Amino acid sequence: MSSINKKLEKLLREDWHKNFRRYSIYFAIVVLLIMATVAYSTGETRIIEAPVIHFFSEASDETGERFYITVQLDSNKTKRLRMPRAIAVKIGDKVKVIERSTNFFDLKKYTFQMVVR
Repeated sequence: MSSINKKLEKLLREDWHKNFRRYSIYFAIVVLLIMATVAYSTGETRIIEAPVIHFFSEASDETGERFYITVQLDSNKTKRLRMPRAIAVKIGDKVKVIERSTNFFDLKKYTFQMVVR
């Protein structure tokens, strides 16, 4: 009888450890997702104007046609931005770009907003 109780105890302990590991992993993933969301959503957003220095499009079977422009930022960096094909733009036009910077790691993301001309 004693050996059956020990085996049962061992099985219950193993099951508890397995569940504990599983829930620990779930908890860690949820914490990382929350941290990533907070890191992306907090920070500074500003609108800058930048001149278009190049534009091009690329086509593929999966995504169809995508239209991109390359703009010259204030810090003499160039950035490639995706924009709608219906908008007419030419080299030298000024466009408004949304610059989002995060508090963590000071990452910056740029999004096309509109053409200023």
